[in-house]
Amino acid sequence: MSAAYWGDKSLKKIVITFIFAITVVLSVFSATYGLSIAGGGSYVFQSMGYLDAVMNKGFFPDQIVGTSMGSVVAYYMAGGYYPAQVYNMFSILDFSKFFEMSLPINGGIVNTAGFGDLLYYTTKIDSFDKFMVPVKFGAVNLNKFDSEYINKGDPIRAVRAAVAIEGLFEPVKIGTSYYADIGIRDVNVIYPKNQFTTEKTVSIRFDSPKPELSGMSFSNIINVLYTSVRMGSYVSNTLYACDKLDYDVSWVLAEPAFDLKFFTNGIDLYKTGNDLGLKYLKDNPNFFENNKLTKKTVQSKVIDVYDVYTKVSNESYYRPRELYSTLKMNPGTGRNWHVLDSYIYAEIMNSRFYGGIKWDMFTMKLYPYIRMKQYYLPFDSNRLDIQLVMEDYFSAALRTYILEGFRKNIYVDAIYRFDFAQRKNLFEAVLGYDGMFKTFEKEDGLKGQAAVRTNMQTNDYKAELTGVLDLDDKWFKTTIGYIENSDGFFDYTDMTDFGSCSQKAYMRNRLKIGVFDNLNANISQIFLLNKIYLNFDFAISYDDWKDLHYVTGGSLQFPFKFAGVSDIGIETGAYYNEAFNFYINFSDIY
Repeated sequence: MSAAYWGDKSLKKIVITFIFAITVVLSVFSATYGLSIAGGGSYVFQSMGYLDAVMNKGFFPDQIVGTSMGSVVAYYMAGGYYPAQVYNMFSILDFSKFFEMSLPINGGIVNTAGFGDLLYYTTKIDSFDKFMVPVKFGAVNLNKFDSEYINKGDPIRAVRAAVAIEGLFEPVKIGTSYYADIGIRDVNVIYPKNQFTTEKTVSIRFDSPKPELSGMSFSNIINVLYTSVRMGSYVSNTLYACDKLDYDVSWVLAEPAFDLKFFTNGIDLYKTGNDLGLKYLKDNPNFFENNKLTKKTVQSKVIDVYDVYTKVSNESYYRPRELYSTLKMNPGTGRNWHVLDSYIYAEIMNSRFYGGIKWDMFTMKLYPYIRMKQYYLPFDSNRLDIQLVMEDYFSAALRTYILEGFRKNIYVDAIYRFDFAQRKNLFEAVLGYDGMFKTFEKEDGLKGQAAVRTNMQTNDYKAELTGVLDLDDKWFKTTIGYIENSDGFFDYTDMTDFGSCSQKAYMRNRLKIGVFDNLNANISQIFLLNKIYLNFDFAISYDDWKDLHYVTGGSLQFPFKFAGVSDIGIETGAYYNEAFNFYINFSDIY
């Protein structure tokens, strides 16, 4: 044989050997791995901080499974969002706005459809094939009384089902079955080899000791929810056999004191978890090599919180939602008006249909009413709102956004209203501008925000210009305008000094002055203690510098935040204005 043959054969041998060596190396150091994210309510903020620490060092799983609140983190991670992005969103947005109290005719007293909208607003992920990596969401099939891990259909409905704590949130219908939080059975993903097809598995969960329940009253629904959630967590962590939680890597975090305030009190836990994650990596410098996990560099997507806020504030709901109901109460007198509303509504495509009753406490009349809201008709910038209240009024309003964004909104309203009582047609056009707040900071350390708002209406012609300035603990608001067939020009300034305050309690001093033809002055002292407002008011006015009028009194306002996800406000007060006036006000909006 020729030397060339032997040379070629040797070269081929070398190439084959090299390829084999590369394959061996890759098999040793490039194992695929799946991540299980356990639930735990607000505790999951701690998991988010921990995961963000390790992900910044190259940890990014090939598959993800989430249970309960862990499903929310799993949804965003699988979509390509690092936990820091989610944390930032959670810390800015008021999540109580995404949940509505409802009548318990659908298996719960809180509806999560708005939360589903939030998921879509932030990611536009509404099918499983849009995720970067495969993901599953654990939930309990109530019809079959069994745990299921959903990876088909609508992922948003799956996440809503995963967080639907039994007795609190309405269960979510998927197909022909109803689903709820898996935490009553498996707050952790058990038998990971049944859920992952990866070579390695990683779990992040909480250590749940047996709760101390002696002396606890179970006539309180909060205590019942507390016990049921803790029972599922304790059983999952303590009573399961080792093979059920047989992970290659387990990050077990200490469980803080139990708190059902899912989104409001969990933010401080993020830093704790992040510090724990950094400490783990410091104590285990060869974590990836020892566990044969490949480091991956993934560019995190960015959540535009301000864009989300715009869509929510403009009520731009456009995802189909199910029929559900709610109860709104606003009885009272004095400064607060008057009605008790109970209605059901359904969302079909881009429309929201309302049907219900309205009770006017002053006229003592009961009104049936119908309402329809249509968004994005015919273009994304339009909103249509039609209302019919029997024996009261019919109205139709079309709003067109010429410019729409978080910081700037320019819109035009065309409004028609027919007053049944007076048999009058009313037409109105409104041109509005919202400058929103613009934050600034000067070299001397002075921080503030500024905003400009304008509103012009054709009904008796009204023009208004409002400027707002927020400087540290001081707030200034000046409004000038003109109303035809009224007092003409008006001008008033509202100055608020929050004083020295903490997160727990502070006082607010307010002085409101309006000067033009008449003189009006209002002084109020507001005390805030844990979101409980105690307000004292004194107002004095001179009509055309002749007649003296004054009002004095006070009010107490406090929230009932059920499980930290939906507010009910209660306000009561008494005022003297030529006669004593008492009122009480209930509302699902606080």
